[in-house]
Amino acid sequence: MSRLANNSKGLTPFALRQLYTACVTSIADYGSTIWWRGQAQFTTLLQKLQNLAIRKILGVFKTTPILPMEVESALPPPEVRLSSSLRTYALRLLKLAPSHPVNHATNKLLNTQITPGKKKPTTPQLQRIHSSISNLYDLENLEQISHFYFPPWERQTPYKVHISKLSKEEEAKVHLRLLQNNPNNSIFIYTDASSTATENSQGIGVGLSVISPQSSIIHYEKKINIGPNKLVYNGEVEGATLAVEYAAKHARPGIHFHIYSDNQAGLWRLKTTSDHPGQDCQIRAIKAARKVASKGANTTIHWVPGHTDIPGNEKADKLAKAATTIQPSTQLTSFAMLGVKIRQIQNKEWHQKLTTHPAHHTEPSTNQHSYRREFPWKILSKPRVPQGTKREIASAFYQLKLGHGYFKSYLHNLGHTNNNRCRCGRQETPTHLLLSCPETGDARKVLKRNLLKHYIREFTMKSLLHTTKGVEATLDFLRTTKIATRIWHTQRVAEEEKEEEDEEEDEEE
Repeated sequence: MSRLANNSKGLTPFALRQLYTACVTSIADYGSTIWWRGQAQFTTLLQKLQNLAIRKILGVFKTTPILPMEVESALPPPEVRLSSSLRTYALRLLKLAPSHPVNHATNKLLNTQITPGKKKPTTPQLQRIHSSISNLYDLENLEQISHFYFPPWERQTPYKVHISKLSKEEEAKVHLRLLQNNPNNSIFIYTDASSTATENSQGIGVGLSVISPQSSIIHYEKKINIGPNKLVYNGEVEGATLAVEYAAKHARPGIHFHIYSDNQAGLWRLKTTSDHPGQDCQIRAIKAARKVASKGANTTIHWVPGHTDIPGNEKADKLAKAATTIQPSTQLTSFAMLGVKIRQIQNKEWHQKLTTHPAHHTEPSTNQHSYRREFPWKILSKPRVPQGTKREIASAFYQLKLGHGYFKSYLHNLGHTNNNRCRCGRQETPTHLLLSCPETGDARKVLKRNLLKHYIREFTMKSLLHTTKGVEATLDFLRTTKIATRIWHTQRVAEEEKEEEDEEEDEEE
C-alpha cells in the first residue's frame, strides 16, 4: 500500500480502502469467529495494523489522531469489527438448514443440561455466537427458508424479469411513450413500498394499482402493511408477488400482464432462484405465474423509475404511504432487518468507543483546532470523499479537515518552517486557508456560489468539510487553488526564499 500511494500520487482513497478490506482484514481476521472473545492482545496487534493502513488510505501525516482517521475512512476499530463479524456469522447460521453440522452442534450445546453441584463450564464459542443476536428476534416470528427447494436443474422462473440499463429519465420517457401507444391485450400493474416515518406509522406499507392502458382507468387498488420488522426492500418484493397473484386470479387467454416496480434489488431477487432470504415471496410468485401460464396468459416484471411522474407508479406510491398507518398483517422479522440491526449495534458500539475514549475528554481543551471541536462524530458506511477523487486532492482535503498537513500552523510546530504565517500575514491554518485567505478570493466566490446552489448558506468549516454537497464544492475549490498540497507548499516556500534573497541583495546594494 505504501508503494501504491503517497500524499500526491497513486490509488484513490476508495481503492486503497477496498484493498485493505479485501486483502488485509480478510486475512488478519481469518477464523475470528472461532477465537474472538474480546482478547486485548489481539486488538492491540490489529489496531497497529489498521493505524498503518488508514494513514495510507487518507494520505495524512503520522501524527494525525487515530479516532478521526477511522471515522473519516469509515473503518471501525478492530474490536468493534470482530464483534460485528461474530453477529454476522450468527445471522448466517440462521439462514442455513437446521440439519447443517454447525447448527446441529449449536442446538446440542443449547440443550445440554448442567449437572447440579458441578462447576459451571466456560461458555463454548458456538453458544457465544448464538447469544450474540438471540435478543434481536423471536424464532417463531422469523422469516422462513425452505432449504433445498429448488433443484440445480430447475433454475428458470415462469415469468420474465426485465431491468432496463437506461437512465431513470430515459426509461421514464420510454415508459410514457408505451402508455400512449395503448398496447392491446395488456394490463399494467404498478407496485411500491414505503416506510414513511410518522407518529401513526405501524410498519412497511405496500401499494398495488392495476391499470388498463387502453382506458387509463384504475381497475383495482390494494394496500397492506407487512409490519415494523421488515425493510422497504421486503415490501417491494411482496408488492411484485401480490401483483403476480392478482394476475393469476384474473388471467385469460392472450392477456399479457406487465408488472412494474421501482426497486431493482427486489426484481433481481425474484429473478434468481435460491435458498436465500426472500425465498417465500419467490415461491409464491412462481406458483402464481405457473397458474397464469396455464390459463394462456403471460407475465413480465419490469423495472420502472420512481418519482418520474409515471401515473401508475405515483398512485402505487400514495397507496404504499397510506398503508404505513393501517394494521400490520404480520409481525414476522426478515433477515434483511436483522442485518440492519446488526449494523446498528456496530455503529452504537463504535460511537460508544469514540465518546468514552480518554482523548474525548482531553483533546478539546488542549487543541483549539481539534477534530471534535469543529465536527461532531458521524459514522458513515464509506469515505466522505467521492469515489474517483484524485489522490493529491483527497489527501489535501483530509489534511485540512484533520489539522495535520502542508500548512504552516502545523509544520512550524514540527520545526519545518521558520514561521507560521501565511503570505498575507495571518496565521496559516486550515480555517484561514479555506475561509478567509485573500490570495484565493476569486476561487472562494465560486465556492460560495456553489454552496448557495444547494441551499447551504453557512460558510463554515463544518458546512465545507462535513456535508455531502459542501465536500463536493470544497473539492472543486481545492482542484482550482491546490492549497494544502505538497507542490503548493513547496512552491510557496521557494517563492518566499527567493523574495528573502532578493531583499538581502537589495540591502547589500
